[in-house]
Formats: sequence, C-alpha cells, structure tokens
Amino acid sequence: MWWNYLGGALGLIFVGLGAYLITQVGVLVTAMGMIAGQLVGSWCWTSSSLRPDP
Repeated sequence: MWWNYLGGALGLIFVGLGAYLITQVGVLVTAMGMIAGQLVGSWCWTSSSLRPDP
C-alpha cells in the first residue's frame, strides 16, 4: 500500500529538520521539541477515531 512508503519520507524530513534545528536552537531545545511533538502526536492519535479498536 502507498502508506508503507510514508515512513521513509517522514523519516527523511524528521532527520533533516532535526539537523537544521540543532544548528539554530541547540541540542536540548531540539530534543525537547521532538519529544513533545511525539507525545502530542500520540495523544491525538489515541484520541481520534483513526485508530483501530482493540
């Protein structure tokens, strides 16, 4: 399926954006922002109706 390739594209963006942000704001702020974004994203995913029911 097409969404199997989405992880590669998003991974490329994630690594590239991380490398850019480290040079701009530093390692600590970049790492905290990435972790916060993953937490917010997972909370939105579990709160939405997109996830499959167990």
